[in-house]
Amino acid sequence: MIMKFYPILWIVLVQFSTQILSAQDNSDSISQSLIEQSLQIENQQESLFYYSFEHKIPLNPVENKYTVEFIDSADESIFDLHNFNHLKISQKIYEVEGNREDIKNAGQGIYNLNQLFTIDDGLMMHMKNSIILKWNEDVNDDLRTFLISLYGLTETKATRLYNVYRVVNPLHISQNIYETGMVRYCHPVFLAEAEIHEYIPNDEYFGKQFYLHNTGQECNDGHFGTADADIDASEAWGITIGSSDIVIAIVDQGVTSDHPDLPNLRQKRLQGSNFAAQYNPSGGDPNDPSPLGIGDNHGNACAGIVAAEMDNNEGIVGIAPNCRVMPVKIPLINGYYVGVTPSVYASAITFAADSGAHIISNSWGYNSTNSNLYPEIVIAIEDAIAQGAIVLFSAGNTAHHALEYNGFVKFPGNVNIEQLITVGASDRNDKQANYSPTNTKINICAPSHTAFSNKIIGEGKNVWTIDIPGNVGYNPDPDPEVDEELPSLGINHLAYTGRMGGTSASTPMVAGVVALMLSVNPDLSVDQVLDVLYSTAEEVGGYDYTWNSDLPGHSKELGYGRVNAFLALQGALQTPILSAGNDTLVCENDEEFFLNAQNINENDTFYWEYPDGTSAPLNENITVPQIASSSGVYTLYYYNDAFPTPYSDQMTLTVLNTDLSLVQDGMCIGNESIVSTELVGDFTYSWSSDWSEFVDPGDTSSYHFEATEPFDIILTANTDQCPFDIIDTLTVEIIEEYFEWSLGEDISVCLGESVDLGIPPQDGYYYFWISSTPEMPTPAASELTYTPTVSNEVFLHVIGQECITIMSDTILINVVDETVFVDIGEDQTLCYGESISFEVDLSEDDYDFAWANHTGQIFSTTNSLTTTPFFTTMFTLTLSTDNCASVAVGNDSAIITLEEYTCNCGDYYHHDNYSVDTDTTWGDYLPTTTATEAPPGVLRIENTLTIQSGVTLTLDPDVTLEFGAYGRITVEQGAELIVNGATITKACDEYWYGIEVLGNDDSPQTSYYQGTVDLNEEARIEYAKTGVSLIGHTQDFDIVWGTAGGIITTDEATFYNCRRAIEFMKYQNVSSGGNLANNVSYLKNAQFIVDDGLNEVFDGGSLKQISMWGVQGVRLRNCDLENQISSTNTDEFNQFEGIGLLSINASFKLLANPTTFTFPTSESQYDRSSVSGFFAGVAVNNSDELSALRINRTDFSNNYIGAYINNSLFSTLTRNTFGVTENETWAGSEGYASSFGLALDHSTFYTVEENVFTGDENPTTNTSGLSIFNSGYLDNEIYRNEFNDLVYGTMVYGNNGFNASIFNTDFNLGLSLKCNDYGLKTTSSDNTTDIYLHTDAVIDAIQGSPGTTQSPAGNRFSDNPENLLDGNISIRNPEFNIEAYFHHIEQFTRPDYSDALKVNKVALDIEFGDDRNVPCPSNLTFGIIRHKAENKEFIVQKRLYLELLEDQYKNILNGGIKPEIMELLVDDFASSSAIRQKLIMGSPYLSDDVLIAAITRQIPLNQWHLTEVLVWNSPLTKTVKQVFYQAQPLTPYLASLVLNKDGNSQRLLLELAQKAISEEIVSLEKEYLFTAFNDENIENPYALAYNLYQDQNTPEALRIKIAALLHQKDYQTAQSLVYEYAQVYTDNFADFKQIELELKQAGLNWFQMSDTQLETLQQIASQKEVYGANNAQVILDLVNDTQLTEYLLPIAAPLEMRQALSYDYTTVNRNLLSLSPNPTNGEVYASYELPENYQQAQLEIYNALGQKVDVLDVSSNKYLSRINCEQYTSGIYLVTLLVDGMKIESQTLSVITK
Repeated sequence: MIMKFYPILWIVLVQFSTQILSAQDNSDSISQSLIEQSLQIENQQESLFYYSFEHKIPLNPVENKYTVEFIDSADESIFDLHNFNHLKISQKIYEVEGNREDIKNAGQGIYNLNQLFTIDDGLMMHMKNSIILKWNEDVNDDLRTFLISLYGLTETKATRLYNVYRVVNPLHISQNIYETGMVRYCHPVFLAEAEIHEYIPNDEYFGKQFYLHNTGQECNDGHFGTADADIDASEAWGITIGSSDIVIAIVDQGVTSDHPDLPNLRQKRLQGSNFAAQYNPSGGDPNDPSPLGIGDNHGNACAGIVAAEMDNNEGIVGIAPNCRVMPVKIPLINGYYVGVTPSVYASAITFAADSGAHIISNSWGYNSTNSNLYPEIVIAIEDAIAQGAIVLFSAGNTAHHALEYNGFVKFPGNVNIEQLITVGASDRNDKQANYSPTNTKINICAPSHTAFSNKIIGEGKNVWTIDIPGNVGYNPDPDPEVDEELPSLGINHLAYTGRMGGTSASTPMVAGVVALMLSVNPDLSVDQVLDVLYSTAEEVGGYDYTWNSDLPGHSKELGYGRVNAFLALQGALQTPILSAGNDTLVCENDEEFFLNAQNINENDTFYWEYPDGTSAPLNENITVPQIASSSGVYTLYYYNDAFPTPYSDQMTLTVLNTDLSLVQDGMCIGNESIVSTELVGDFTYSWSSDWSEFVDPGDTSSYHFEATEPFDIILTANTDQCPFDIIDTLTVEIIEEYFEWSLGEDISVCLGESVDLGIPPQDGYYYFWISSTPEMPTPAASELTYTPTVSNEVFLHVIGQECITIMSDTILINVVDETVFVDIGEDQTLCYGESISFEVDLSEDDYDFAWANHTGQIFSTTNSLTTTPFFTTMFTLTLSTDNCASVAVGNDSAIITLEEYTCNCGDYYHHDNYSVDTDTTWGDYLPTTTATEAPPGVLRIENTLTIQSGVTLTLDPDVTLEFGAYGRITVEQGAELIVNGATITKACDEYWYGIEVLGNDDSPQTSYYQGTVDLNEEARIEYAKTGVSLIGHTQDFDIVWGTAGGIITTDEATFYNCRRAIEFMKYQNVSSGGNLANNVSYLKNAQFIVDDGLNEVFDGGSLKQISMWGVQGVRLRNCDLENQISSTNTDEFNQFEGIGLLSINASFKLLANPTTFTFPTSESQYDRSSVSGFFAGVAVNNSDELSALRINRTDFSNNYIGAYINNSLFSTLTRNTFGVTENETWAGSEGYASSFGLALDHSTFYTVEENVFTGDENPTTNTSGLSIFNSGYLDNEIYRNEFNDLVYGTMVYGNNGFNASIFNTDFNLGLSLKCNDYGLKTTSSDNTTDIYLHTDAVIDAIQGSPGTTQSPAGNRFSDNPENLLDGNISIRNPEFNIEAYFHHIEQFTRPDYSDALKVNKVALDIEFGDDRNVPCPSNLTFGIIRHKAENKEFIVQKRLYLELLEDQYKNILNGGIKPEIMELLVDDFASSSAIRQKLIMGSPYLSDDVLIAAITRQIPLNQWHLTEVLVWNSPLTKTVKQVFYQAQPLTPYLASLVLNKDGNSQRLLLELAQKAISEEIVSLEKEYLFTAFNDENIENPYALAYNLYQDQNTPEALRIKIAALLHQKDYQTAQSLVYEYAQVYTDNFADFKQIELELKQAGLNWFQMSDTQLETLQQIASQKEVYGANNAQVILDLVNDTQLTEYLLPIAAPLEMRQALSYDYTTVNRNLLSLSPNPTNGEVYASYELPENYQQAQLEIYNALGQKVDVLDVSSNKYLSRINCEQYTSGIYLVTLLVDGMKIESQTLSVITK
């Protein structure tokens, strides 16, 4: 525990006695005594005293002077109002002179009034309305409570040593309480002024060192402090200024040799103390720990605070100026030292401890909250403390309390080592410094500066200390934010600074105080130093020091408080230091050993503790007998009044045992035996024996030998501790186990005969039987009898129990086996009149045959039988033979069943049609007819079974319904079919039509309005064309529109060999309140299986297991969709055909089913869904923007395409697995992939996270894990997925974003790939290419998160040289680079494949640096999805913030004068100076097109002008760099000035800020709508979608709003938005939506389009590159039932241009092609010179996407051609000259459209 000392300037006088008074046990007598003593005797002179223990200290009243104590929040200006003379004594305490009644009346209840006293020696005593006491330990809680209640005590503070109570009459109540005998002491709380012995040195800047001596002086930043808010250094120097024997290691940036205020006499400079030397790029001396003068002034500053010289009339003074510092230099200059490992810092700490440092001060750390960040550093700290060193670490400057941010303690200051001192900072006013973290790890604080100037305006660093002499330290760089005073005059003023601060400064202050403590008491242990340091710290600042009862006196803000050097020295002097003596070894004898406590002072109390835990009496030394049992650790406990918590010291007593006691280990002949002694100690040994084979082993405690006979051996032992020989003799004994035995000769037996094996048993042996066949028993006996069935070899092992002697023998048993097994075939079914034949391939010469039926009648005695049975029977063949008597002869049977029902299928029906008109259960009873026989439980209907409205039909298990070729079940509206384990199937070879469930499009989805089918308890639907169709049909099976809305539910059901298992048709459910609602149908625990039995050719459709059109919210849980058709099947359907789940304008959820409902649920507690064997496992085709899907925990395997998602928004695919198997069907098709895992086509706002894509090992055909096509420019993210064993891990095609520098937009947007694992996690995995960008692919130009060019995307790549052929750094398209950072290794180096590779998911303003500790967190959480409506307001706020950023950006881009700049750039007569002036006005925010125009200007700018402009706007983007490399407008030297600048340009930083907010908005919008569509409590998510984008007019927002309105049937508002869209955007989306709107308004659907509407739709679909075409194509596919195989996805070979960036800046001949004017806003002339004898010449023009936009035949124009650019959009183009097909030269053209 920590004992608290209290301040001496104005302190509470607390004294402690040396005796303990016993309490009274009789509470009744005590109560009466207390009542009698409780009378207040305020004016009795004889009562004016207080008890100091049992002594009465008289109190003398001071006339007309009183102590006034204000209550909380009282107005303390009252004395000025009444003209009382007054003096402020302490917080809310005043000394007031005047008439008592006047003072009392003036207070009006706002303060307490007490007389001012003196004692006999004249000391002034101010009495508060409080008492302080210490309860006797044996006073129970009841007595305490009684006394507290009696006197009205209110507790205000409680510590281990005392309690403080507020009372009305403190003097007399304290007297009464003391006289009860229940307390050790009790008196009023007094304030008295104590005399202070302080020392003021003559050092020049001492007056600035407020942390040593704070008088309220002005600091160098212009602020004033508070008196006494210091460490009381001046008072401490009255005791000591330190000892040169005490050494403080400063582990930091080094200390200047022979500094004028810290000469080498005060330093301990050691060889090998510069741990930074090996990392110094300029070299360094490992033996010189001096700073370099390049930003490494930190070590000097720390050292000066500790030990700068005193009284040298110069500079500052250190806290312990007579102690010495040990400089230990470590590499701490940011960006200067490269490749530093944590072990360097660990070694530095160990060096300091090993070199004798008493204290190790560390003002450095890592920016991490991980307390075990680097184990080597943790161990080094533990080792240093174990050696007795006091180790201190600064907490770090991470807080910003002005913004209510508490910060964190940096590593290693946060390690979990109890004896480490972690130092925070207070300030000049005894408050927590703004930057000092609030944390339980803070142990103590010291005064430093208040705040950094960039956090609080006007504040600055103001701790004065030493600096590097000259102009290289802190001094040359004053803080521009603070009008501060710096050393400018005096001796060596440039060797000092006033700009130190932070916890870096407070840590050496505490180290200096510890140095003073050890100077006066060098024997203090680490624990004692900590006890004194913490207990004497001052509880300043008004913080909560009682928050934790386990840490009394501790606050989270300042630890145990501000360090006090004076009190710490007093505590150090009072700390007892006793010794238990040295460890001792003695010999066992009859004497006694004396244990004597050493270094005892008269105030010390001690006692000894024996090794068994018992204790000796207080203050008595002990003696113990010198016998072996006295050995052990003896502990000396000691304490005194100042430190009542005992300390301890130990000594180990070892009493040597003299019991020699020889023992023998091992007695077996042939094995090693050992004779030894267990005697412990430093003995010498000699051996002797009369055995003929004895060999003397020498001086050893054991003798090793192989005995052949018994003998005697003698051992003699000697030691210096024993004055006599120790002798013992042992007779060695032996054991022999070997004997002769055998199992005999090999034997032969017939099958079925038994054998007897073994030998006679003997005691003392184990027996183990082993055989080559498992049938043989293995008894633990010497004999064995068993019947072998096969020939085998038998082993017997005999093992001696004592010596483990192993003896073995073997015998071979040959079994003669002539058993015959016969097989006459499987059971068969025959029609009446058919014959059957049997035959076995056995000779009639060797066997006798008997063929009999079930009655025993013999039909044949040969080896064959042919017969025509007339009833169902069983035929059996029995064999017999005369061979070996024990041989077994087999028999076999087959059942022959006669069947007329099956053989004449088409003629046997119970009913043509059947109608159920009342609630009925079919189980034991079925409405069969007697005219038709059928197996039990079978009912056959040829055509239609109708369940009428309002009726329920239930089918029990073991019921089978069979239907003819035109058969179907019709469930009318309001009817219900419940199938509990029954089977519904075809009657004959032809498939039946299936179940149709009639509904009502215009009614809610309840059983009253809609038909219902419930499939449960392993129900089966087999061989149906459509297992369940949720819409009605005519007699000719045409769809009856308006009858959708039926309900299907499953729980344990199977659809087997159905061409289509379930067909959901267009229907929108509404709730009872009229709101839109999800479909109530669900499929749980259902299997959908097709195999080779699916053999019928269907008209008008392909294989689809589940199809959905226009339904919302259908749920599938633990559903398995499997195509098990073999790849060799020759029928219509094959493997990799059909679709598992087809969704068109539908929303659904394909999920796992939790097996338990605990939270959180582990992955093993889910039954996952699966899809396998199809062409497309899941195919989604949408023309509706709000048909979202959710696929979670589903396993896709053995499909050509696992999931194909087309034109889907807000879809989510998470935690699925995609097995991407090579597909031989497609492997040979040139230009096609062999299989895909997931393909996203024209989809956006999607979530693809934590999926696993795995291919075949060593694939030979093109397999692709994830393929993305045309996601658009929105921020989409592929996050935390795994890709293993694939040819292409991720493929990207088409437009998935745009680059700001190419498209002249505000900032980069689009697809990003983050935190994905491309095979690194699975060490055996490897992809051929991890990420592949097609020729036309565009993604987000900056992949790092949250959008900086210096933070990684966090992907991890497989270690394959073919991956990202440009070196795994940036991805190149044909004509421009994408600044894509897929990991954080420097450019053109291999990526780091360590597990530490992480993505930086932190705020934009935090540099990435080398921080690899921020992981890629999972975004997926467990639990029910709930929508939070309030999140919309947060999105709105973010949008407003983005608008603000965009406005600021637009105002600052190009200085707002872009037209003026571009006008000058295209003006051939403008001067370079004029252009330079305009460009500088727009810098450093010039856009890429302006910079390119400046670089490529036809009349070049002055090279110095151009250099100035480019440097001002550096670093350049890759796009500008490419143009720069091609144009080469500067000399190599000037080019190096432009190209060698790292980091981000000012313009890019603004763009990145916008990008970060944009990404966050997209993420929030996705989450908002995802939860809206997945929270089953949300009735109308479409209204939420519309409201979210109500004020947004982007094309995406308008499309979403139109879709939401169409779902809600608000056709009028939708029509207005379609018109609005058509006015703004020129694509075909509005035309498409107009057709849909017309159909919906007419109550029609897409199948009911007019010819004109169909023709318009076809025209829209034909314009592939225009938005709306994909929507139209989806509808055409729907109405035409287009096969998905027509949309195979292309795979191209990697481009040869995909190489690492490498440029040589050399002179290039640029005369073959030139363009003027360039930039241009209209036409441009291309000049060139064509060679002789050419055939054809062309100019090809490419846009920034690499797309060819124009081709000009210039064959007839040998020198000059005109290019019309008016139709081009603004941007960068590449003009290429080709002659006879060969590329001659390319030039970049800038087009600016006004």
